[in-house]
Amino acid sequence: MNVLIVDDEQHAREAAKLLVPWERLGVQELLEADNGESAKAVILDKQPSIIVTDMHMPVSDGMRLLEWVSEHAPSAKLIVISGFNDFRYVRHTLKHGGIDYLLKPIDPAQLLDAVYRAIEQLNEEEQQRLQQIEQGITLNQYKPVYRDYLFGQLIQPKSDTETVIAQLTEQFPQLASATDCCAILFSLQPVMAPLLKRFGHDRDLAVFAIQNVLNDFVVHEWNDGCAFRATHDPEELVVLLWRGADRAFQRAGQLIQALRDTFGLPFHAGVGHLSPFPASAAMAVESAHNASLHRNLLSVQGPYVWSPGSSDTGAAASQQPAPPDFTTLADPVWLALISRDEQLLATTLRQWFEAVSKLPTITPIHIERWTKQIEIASARWQHRDADAEESSSTPPLSLPFLYEDDTTLSLRKTEENWNALLNAEADRLARLIRQERNVIRDIIEYIERHLQEDLSLQQLAGRFFLSREYVSRRFRQETGVTLSEYVEGLRMEHAKKLLSNRAYKITDIAAMVGYVDEKYFSKVFKKHGGLSPQQFRKLEP
Repeated sequence: MNVLIVDDEQHAREAAKLLVPWERLGVQELLEADNGESAKAVILDKQPSIIVTDMHMPVSDGMRLLEWVSEHAPSAKLIVISGFNDFRYVRHTLKHGGIDYLLKPIDPAQLLDAVYRAIEQLNEEEQQRLQQIEQGITLNQYKPVYRDYLFGQLIQPKSDTETVIAQLTEQFPQLASATDCCAILFSLQPVMAPLLKRFGHDRDLAVFAIQNVLNDFVVHEWNDGCAFRATHDPEELVVLLWRGADRAFQRAGQLIQALRDTFGLPFHAGVGHLSPFPASAAMAVESAHNASLHRNLLSVQGPYVWSPGSSDTGAAASQQPAPPDFTTLADPVWLALISRDEQLLATTLRQWFEAVSKLPTITPIHIERWTKQIEIASARWQHRDADAEESSSTPPLSLPFLYEDDTTLSLRKTEENWNALLNAEADRLARLIRQERNVIRDIIEYIERHLQEDLSLQQLAGRFFLSREYVSRRFRQETGVTLSEYVEGLRMEHAKKLLSNRAYKITDIAAMVGYVDEKYFSKVFKKHGGLSPQQFRKLEP
């Protein structure tokens, strides 16, 4: 279960994170967004079960976000936290299925109660969904889904094996006498890109087609087992053999050939250990998954499988050079980004890819490791760019690994794509810096035209839909003085000009430069020039 916290104020997001024991409640990932638009991207990507959102935010507010969630993520539970005791907001929250409408400052007990109620509703809905599956509603239509669900339960380490086997035996009677099993795990990640082009970018349809080809052999021709979708990874298919499991390596080769004949692509598979059934079905699948992680992505030697104990493992793997870390690129790439130095960027990437190209074997383990390092580096770059108001709402930069049409890893395509993506990021950063300078200039122009009005940090930040922290920090960086110092100095200079006109009273001049209290105005004026307004006026010719 994922939870998304949406608020334009960092301290409010931090408070919501700290006030609830999210991890204890089973939350795997705690996500953040600082406005409605960035929240939509996170929702589409991560599909959070619970969304805790503010109402008043820049770019896209909470009211529009609630409307969007109702249409695009109706199962998500909404909790609104707002600083406005406004019945319109409350009614809007209830209309769109919100769990609760809480006022800032956040009451920990109220927030925790709302979260408990959201989780309770989610559990009830999940229970209802499972009951519908178990009751076999429109079983013919959902038979493949139900079968995948049962096999998914079977390979869970802690599952009610007897109940699951009893239900599966209705479809596969030979399961009752099975004693051994072996798993073949097909990783669809390398072949998915070319397949999606053929299936109109319908991922479910593509996976369904592959599963059908596998089951034409495994279920209908051999009657040895079943192919099903892995519950933990949508881009993996598992073939569980419980008859003739000792021939799994041979069967894997036949299945890879069948898939290649059908789709014209070399599929990747890992073969697991022969394991007791049903007690170790989960271990059989886990060993197949581990085998799949050790396959070489650089070559496809016809239909092949990677099996524990094959000649490609062991000594060969231990003798290859240590893979280069992407973390070594973090600083030089950042320097290239902020300086928009395309040559430095290209040279830095070229050196890294040259080191990678010397590896005789690149496995999914390498890809996973580099991907995590890229995420860390991207987070560091984003942190360094923390002065940018947009930085927190911009998703971390993704640098994907690309494959050739024959599903082998393409270092050439990957390097070219990274160059393009990073140069685009350099352009974005440069554009952002220009925008930041423009907004400070706009604030200064506003101050000059409205000296008689409230020019507090809070008022200006609200008018320009920026956080107070951001305005304070960026204003000082751009001008060298604080916002209050700048406003005060500008008011005093304007007051001096007005004092030369003796038609104006001191009280009037104070009001014209934003001071209601004449005494306070005089005090500030004297602090700046050493003279009171009256003394300054006497010195004027």
